[in-house]
Amino acid sequence: MFNQPQYYAQPENGAPNQEREAYPRASIFERAVAFAIDILGLFVVIYIAGYIFIRKMGLFSSENYWILLLIFYLLFILYCGIFQSGGRQTLGKFLVGLKVIDRKTGEGLSFKKALLRGVGYFINLFTMFIGFALALLNKRRLALEDYIAGSEVISVREKTPNEYIAIAALGTMIIGGIIFYVYYMFFMAPSAYQKELVDNARNQLNQLAYLEEVHKQHFGRYTSDLLRLALISGDPVQLQRDIQKNLRRRGFSIGINPDGFQISAIAKDREETIVTVNNKKE
Repeated sequence: MFNQPQYYAQPENGAPNQEREAYPRASIFERAVAFAIDILGLFVVIYIAGYIFIRKMGLFSSENYWILLLIFYLLFILYCGIFQSGGRQTLGKFLVGLKVIDRKTGEGLSFKKALLRGVGYFINLFTMFIGFALALLNKRRLALEDYIAGSEVISVREKTPNEYIAIAALGTMIIGGIIFYVYYMFFMAPSAYQKELVDNARNQLNQLAYLEEVHKQHFGRYTSDLLRLALISGDPVQLQRDIQKNLRRRGFSIGINPDGFQISAIAKDREETIVTVNNKKE
């Protein structure tokens, strides 16, 4: 049951390569575990180091967060270029006992091809892992990054039965997590359009909240009269149109007291999200 698989990585041109024939192709479970170790390990190191640096420099913001993420992507591609070329191994592949080779020659990848392979990883990430699924559809177990770089992954270390069980179990969990993520993004997560509808509803309530504050400055109190707020806006007709466009008719309410207000409404998204705004200090 735990013997090494009886298929071997052969050069595409059919040329004999005795050293290469000794190694079986890596299983999908081995590849999943090695990839998870690589990307999570490097992400933790780079993200923590970058976060601490940005915090100490007082530069932390949402814009810098995306810069930090971009730096991680570039460093990961460089990491792949260095450690997947010339017969070297990334940390994940070393721990699992895998190596990336050139599919045509059976030798280590060139640095350029290894960089392309790193780019292929992120094409997979941004296409809902469709490229990874290709490894299930061909005998050579080639994923998108292998087609891009002309590479193949082989197992270079014989594993004990316990290692096979552990790798298969962990690989199954990783692949299952990927499948759930793809399912969630396609069928459960709100689309960008649905999110926009909710954001429009929140922006509409923020506008009404601003008008409440203007009313308080002029008249010394808040109001639950939407018409008064519309008149204060300077363009009551347009305000009414915006409200009809962004909020459902039912569920709209303005509650006031001498010290504050709360406005609630239902967005026009598929889930009918309830949005609320108030002047309560956090």
